[in-house]
Amino acid sequence: MTDDNKPDQPTSVSGSGRTSGPNITRRRFAKAGALAPVIMTLGGRPVWGQTCSPSALDSYSHASHAACEAPQIVSSSANEWFTAASRGSWPTAIDFPGFHAAPSDLCSSHFGIRFAPKRASKDVESLLGQNLSKLLRGANGVNGKLSRLAQQAAAARLNALFAEALAIRIGTSQDLFPLRPDAVVAEFWNAIQEDCTRVGPGLKAKNSKDKDDDDSESGYDEGAAMKALAAQFEELNESGTSFL
Repeated sequence: MTDDNKPDQPTSVSGSGRTSGPNITRRRFAKAGALAPVIMTLGGRPVWGQTCSPSALDSYSHASHAACEAPQIVSSSANEWFTAASRGSWPTAIDFPGFHAAPSDLCSSHFGIRFAPKRASKDVESLLGQNLSKLLRGANGVNGKLSRLAQQAAAARLNALFAEALAIRIGTSQDLFPLRPDAVVAEFWNAIQEDCTRVGPGLKAKNSKDKDDDDSESGYDEGAAMKALAAQFEELNESGTSFL
């Protein structure tokens, strides 16, 4: 990744000792970038492998993968997930046991319902009521940076869920996506909370209760942590091989 393409660097949160942005380490992104060479294609898509035949990859069966090197990173972009939803070509639990996600699933069923400070409560409530298809296209009626974060977080969670199901299907213990589904959820909520407790430029911090009750004390609209995490999720979502 070149300097020009790097996501925004985290900045210090005044008086907290913490940094904004996610806790996704560069080691994880280095892992995502350490992909094997592309040596064959399947349906016009690059495939990571050694001695796999197209039919073997297409079947995803453990037996046919006996002589194959499992893909190191499996991921699809938010747009690819949305397009697959539009075409009715999402993976299913029938083909990939353990993958339980559908375009009609509400955001709340994948990201839970957690407390959001007053400044973001309406946006979060609206977001949780929208389905995955809307999130992948861009959530409506919410803060723009929250919408982009939700879009990329939804794709990252789907990638993590699919990677776990695919690993079981092909019989590998290798992590096919650098983040687990619950880690995606945790990072998503952490970024929202961090932006909601950030003190706006030129404002003096009050105690934590006052900051939650006073909209003017929040840096939520600036969304530095949400923006940084969205960029990192997007990079991760586009760093591997898509089977959609």
